[in-house]
Amino acid sequence: MDRLTPEQKAFYDNLCDGTNGNPLPWSQGPRRMGTDKNADVLWVGNSWGASLAKINTKTMETTIVPFPDKTMQAYHITVDQNHNVWGNLWTSDQIVRFDPATNKWTMFDLPVRGTEIRHISLMEHDGKTQVIVPIYRASEMGVMTLRSEAELAALKAQAK
Repeated sequence: MDRLTPEQKAFYDNLCDGTNGNPLPWSQGPRRMGTDKNADVLWVGNSWGASLAKINTKTMETTIVPFPDKTMQAYHITVDQNHNVWGNLWTSDQIVRFDPATNKWTMFDLPVRGTEIRHISLMEHDGKTQVIVPIYRASEMGVMTLRSEAELAALKAQAK
C-alpha cells in the first residue's frame, strides 16, 4: 500500500464493492487451510496476497510467508508428516511445496493446462507420499508420487 499515490489511496478508500470477487490490492484472501498434525501450526493459503500465513495455534502469533512470485495464488493447503507445506496454485497449474525448516520452495508443473485446481490431498503410506489433486476442467485426477534419489536412479538404470 506504500506504493500507491494519494489519488489511488482515495479511490480504494471510497470503493464500496470490496466483495469476494473484487479484493483490495493489499487483501490476503485466505482460502482452505491445513494444520501440521505434528506441530501446533496452522497454515493458510492467501490467494490474493501471494503468501502463506503461518499461525501458531498456542500463541496465535502469525507470520506471513510470501511466495517467490507475486502471481502465485494458493487455494488449498495441506501439511505432510515432515512439516512440509503443500498447496495448489489454482491460477498457474502448479503444485507448490514449502519446507519451513529451510525456507525452500519447490514447484511442480501439472501435465495439463487450465486445471484451476482447488483441492489437494496427501496420502502417506508405507514411507511413500502421494500428492492428489482433482483436475475438474479435464474431469481427471492427478496423482504425483514422490520418489527418492535412489528410486530415480534405479528407474533410470532400468530404462537403459
